[in-house]
Amino acid sequence: MDFRKLRFIMHNTKTHLQWCFIIIFSCFGANGVLADESTPYAQYGIGTLNENDYVPSSSMGGLGAAYRSPDGFNFNNPASLSTVMLTSFEAGGYGKFGKRKTDFGSAKIGSAGLQYLSMSFPVIKNRWGMAAGLIPYTTKDSYSSDSVDVNGHKGLIQNENNGNLYNFFWSNGVSYKEYSLGLNVGYLFGNLSNNNIAYALKQDFPDLAGYGSWYNSTLIVKSFTFNLGAQYHKAFHYGKDNHKQIKLTVGLAGAPGYNLGKRSTMDESVFAIDSKFIGTKSESESWKDFLSDIYTSYPESFDTLSVSKNQSAQIHVPGYIQAGFTLADSARWLVGMDYRYQSWSKYSGYGNHGDIIFQNSWRMGLGGEFLPSLAAGAKFFSKLKYRAGFHYAQTNLQIGNQSINEFGINLGFGIPIVIRLFDEMNTKMYVYAFNLSFEAGSRGTLNGQLIKENYGKIKLGINLNNAWFQKRKYY
Repeated sequence: MDFRKLRFIMHNTKTHLQWCFIIIFSCFGANGVLADESTPYAQYGIGTLNENDYVPSSSMGGLGAAYRSPDGFNFNNPASLSTVMLTSFEAGGYGKFGKRKTDFGSAKIGSAGLQYLSMSFPVIKNRWGMAAGLIPYTTKDSYSSDSVDVNGHKGLIQNENNGNLYNFFWSNGVSYKEYSLGLNVGYLFGNLSNNNIAYALKQDFPDLAGYGSWYNSTLIVKSFTFNLGAQYHKAFHYGKDNHKQIKLTVGLAGAPGYNLGKRSTMDESVFAIDSKFIGTKSESESWKDFLSDIYTSYPESFDTLSVSKNQSAQIHVPGYIQAGFTLADSARWLVGMDYRYQSWSKYSGYGNHGDIIFQNSWRMGLGGEFLPSLAAGAKFFSKLKYRAGFHYAQTNLQIGNQSINEFGINLGFGIPIVIRLFDEMNTKMYVYAFNLSFEAGSRGTLNGQLIKENYGKIKLGINLNNAWFQKRKYY
């Protein structure tokens, strides 16, 4: 939906066909909505893209292309799998809170969800690593309500978007000398749904003697995808007798553009509905579920205007490239930079709106980590890994000539535990099994009567490491 004033005349004597035009025009952006709505930016295209950063890298501003860690997996560049030493089961979740602002007021926001779930392990130590898991790909969760008052006739248009796409992936990373290569192969699946409901009002309530209109489009995705990665890692010795060393890692990752597979389809329908049912909906129920239930129980109250099922989903997702570097001094400290670019101006196929431009997006991140002490007898707080970073991004949306940008500052730390490897030396080692991250950021702008979100995020990552798949020796 756009950000200009609606120019519809809504009245309880409107015919079914007129209401059909209202809902279709409001959905596809032929006219606009009042600027004091709180429309999340997730409603456009295929929704908000997942960051793909595990908690340790997101704590450092999103170091993805060049980040390598023996403790676990880095989805952004599967070449890093070649350095994995232990079998790692990783899970991450987040909680988000904050405030959404417009020129007309503000509202609190909050959400929580799964960020990733994976398992990685070495096949050949320091040569070949493998991983598999599940990670959200996009989220489309938004709601807006737009009032109309033209020539004394009042009405309401409600826009609801929901659904998720997920990526079930299998990854491999191999190394030869200072070079590593990796591949993620994923299967995208899930549904995205847009629902627009328009109806006349009488004394600020649904006009029970009138008619409304319901437009629904549902995208069902079943498609394969992949991305590639490469890293160059080299240790340089310096100092007296070359006793000290610094390690440089340069990373490059990306994927070409692709079309969603032939098995991805889209359903679209438009119904005229008897308004007497609209006022019975509860706030906890989605419009799609509510109207689907009503249609099943009272089909005579719906007039089918158009229905199309299993249409081919002609959707093109553009390619991207990601590059970066890190410098590290053994396990004591690490600093790095990351840059990502994606040509979203080539996107087409779903969730397009008349006043919305999909622009090329980019993201830059800087960050690092510091471990105060490597000594086995060091105090607890000296064994924590302290992390910090920030990122700035131009998203893929431009609304009313205003780019929708993001900014975030990250702080975090890793908490170690001691594990036993049960090898010939009965080795004990520290692994960072718990990772916490805090982010404060903003998204959007108040310019052009748009929406700005100020938010905080708390992320928790759990990394259970052990030396699986090895022959135990007992003495």
